[in-house]
Amino acid sequence: MIRTLIAAAALLLAAPGGEARAHAPQSAEVTAIVGADVLPMTGRAERLRDQTVVLRGGRIESVGPRARVRVPVGARRIE
Repeated sequence: MIRTLIAAAALLLAAPGGEARAHAPQSAEVTAIVGADVLPMTGRAERLRDQTVVLRGGRIESVGPRARVRVPVGARRIE
C-alpha cells in the first residue's frame, strides 16, 4: 500500500532527470524509505527498482535511485 501511494505522489512531482523534488519546512520530521520500488503513473508498465524516497513533514522531498538520493542525517530510515 505505501509503495502505491509513493508511486502516485512521485508521478505528480516527476522531473525529467528521474528525480522528484518538493519543498517542505526544514524543521519537519524526515523519513527515508530505502530500496523501494516506485511505480510511475505514466501509462507504461515500468517499475523503478531500488529507489530512495525522502519524506519531510509528510511530503515527498525527493525520489530517485538509491545511489543518487542522499538520506539526510537523523532521518528515520525504513528499508
